[in-house]
Amino acid sequence: MKPAIFYRPFAVPGLILMLTLFSLIAFSQHLDNNGFALLRMNEVNARAARHFIENFSPSSSVKWFQDEQHYVATFTEGDSTDKVYYKTNGNFDFCLKYYRPDALEPYIKSIVFKKFPGCEILTITELTDLETKELSIKIKDGIYIRTLSCSDAGIEITENIRDSNS
Repeated sequence: MKPAIFYRPFAVPGLILMLTLFSLIAFSQHLDNNGFALLRMNEVNARAARHFIENFSPSSSVKWFQDEQHYVATFTEGDSTDKVYYKTNGNFDFCLKYYRPDALEPYIKSIVFKKFPGCEILTITELTDLETKELSIKIKDGIYIRTLSCSDAGIEITENIRDSNS
C-alpha cells in the first residue's frame, strides 16, 4: 500500500536549484541611475562597440545600457561626463558631454561674462556628431535662469525662466 503523500526525493532540491539559478540571473544585471539594465560587452552591438573604441578613449570605465532607441556608452573623461548614443543597428548618432562651469573654454567664458556681467555659470552641455558641435550653457543672471546656445554665429538666448528662488 502506498502512503497518502508520495515522496519524490529529488523534487525539492531540483526546485531549490532552479530558484537559485533564476535569482542569480535576475540579480546579476545592475541598474544605472535611469533604471536601465547595464549591458555586458557581449550584449552591445558590435558595430557600436568598434566605433566607440576607434573614436573615444575614456580615462575611466565605460558602462553600456540600452534604452528604447539607442545603445548608450557612459563614462567620465577629465572634467566631463560623456554619453555616446548609437542607433539600435550600431550606427553612431550623437555624443553629449556635460562639463563643470570651470571647464568652459576661457574665450567663451569671457564672451558670456561680457554679455551677462555678474552671471553665474551653472552647467555646460556639448552636443556633437563628431563633425560639428553645439554648446548649451545654463546661467543664473539676476532673477533669471537662461539657457544660451553658443555657435560660430555668437550667443543666442534659447530659454529665459524666472528663478522661483528669487
